[in-house]
Amino acid sequence: MSILHRWLNQRRWLLWVATLVYFAALLRVILFKYSHSFQVMLGSVDRPPLSERIRFINLVPFRSIAFYLTTDLNPWIAVENLAGNLLAFVPLGFLVPLLFPRLNKGWHTAAVSFAVSLSLEMVQLLTAMGQFDIDDLLVNVLGAIVGWMLLRGLVRVGI
Repeated sequence: MSILHRWLNQRRWLLWVATLVYFAALLRVILFKYSHSFQVMLGSVDRPPLSERIRFINLVPFRSIAFYLTTDLNPWIAVENLAGNLLAFVPLGFLVPLLFPRLNKGWHTAAVSFAVSLSLEMVQLLTAMGQFDIDDLLVNVLGAIVGWMLLRGLVRVGI
């Protein structure tokens, strides 16, 4: 057992607190990123009907990614969207195997991160607090896999 695992086993409550803080931050970054998000949630701001929001769903893999990388858009927007989505899910790649030792395979982390990301995308669609985009799912899962790989590397070197 690595030093990290021994330390965390003695302080399991700390890991759960970190997870709650992480999910609160994730909700803030993904669902409440706009100043009007709370008004949208409370229904005090008009939002387009669901039928209209469905028309803007991106179900074509890599469409948004290609758009960010090939247009004359401000490069910071591409960095914010792509790197932001990737980095936002790196902690989940650490948390899944640490909280649930039986879920220590890469595909476990991919499945959990896919479920979390899909849930957030659906909430964005249903509440009009964002747009559903398949590329967000792909980049989010990639971020969690990066986190899982980093954890695996730490465990291999004995940390």
